[in-house]
Amino acid sequence: MSHTPSRFPLHWQILLALVVGAGIGLFLNRGATTLPDTIGAIKLVDSQAIRVEEFASNQDGSPPEPDQPPQQLKVFDNLEILRRAAPEMARFIDNNMADPQPVPSIPFQISSRTATLQLSGLSAKVTYLRNYVFQGDSPATQQMMSILPFENRAALTATFPQLADDYDRQQQSFASYLIAFSKFLGDIFLRLLKMVTVPLIATSLISGMAGLGRSHSFGKMFGYTLFYYLITSMLAITTGIIMVNIINPGVGVLIPGGGSAVVSENANSLSSIFIGLIESMIPTNPIASLANGDFLSIITFSILIGMFIATIGGPTSDRLNTFFSDLFEVMMRLTMAIIALA
Repeated sequence: MSHTPSRFPLHWQILLALVVGAGIGLFLNRGATTLPDTIGAIKLVDSQAIRVEEFASNQDGSPPEPDQPPQQLKVFDNLEILRRAAPEMARFIDNNMADPQPVPSIPFQISSRTATLQLSGLSAKVTYLRNYVFQGDSPATQQMMSILPFENRAALTATFPQLADDYDRQQQSFASYLIAFSKFLGDIFLRLLKMVTVPLIATSLISGMAGLGRSHSFGKMFGYTLFYYLITSMLAITTGIIMVNIINPGVGVLIPGGGSAVVSENANSLSSIFIGLIESMIPTNPIASLANGDFLSIITFSILIGMFIATIGGPTSDRLNTFFSDLFEVMMRLTMAIIALA
């Protein structure tokens, strides 16, 4: 009697692919380029706006000239916005610019500068890390990170001339073609997953609810499901708010447009988030929710459709139940085929 060997489980295949992919990515990673130390300055643009400037060091590592234009600059509309992005820098400004006649400019040192280059065709993205070192009666050090996009080599070398050789090497290396091809395959795979997500969720919920028929426990089960969903959502939201306040993600990160808006404190309160969660569960336009991928609205609408298919009864209920069950089977087969590609 022949024995057919069991297939390697799919979840182990996915785990193995993740490990192999991460290993190849680490192998192809060229690491960061160390940049020479330089100087910067904090300036008051007006009574509130704060301008943070960085000056490029010379190719030989010598300090920049005093009249040299800044290489990097960031303008924050007020100190509160700066305090969210760079609390140590804001504390230093509080201690040194609190006088009614503030000092118009405060110099600081920039050390531990590194830049990691990532290419995508001719364009480039640089992850720029450095430390702002403030001297004085209350010295402080602020770790900063910026992710800077560049359209081409000329734009890159105008800001980071030290990365010119690295740019040329990556453009000519086999690794750059492998990375670009891997990114292409990854993007296609993610698009395939996104393609089936909405119809899979909708058909599974509708067919599951419709398949209950006129069960006496229908309302109780629906209430339990809704209660479970709300409780787990509240736990996730509460955990997220607690972890954000503990970890403070984004501190020291400068992003484009990040200095011109302040997030309202009320918008981050637990009650406002819960109210927004409840409102988002009710779609004003179910078709638009399906097209935009608004999953809360899709789940609510699908449950309601399945519930009323089950309660309407008769041949109409049987036909709709058969239709959505068959459609769910098709979507499951398509989903498994896409996952098998991994």
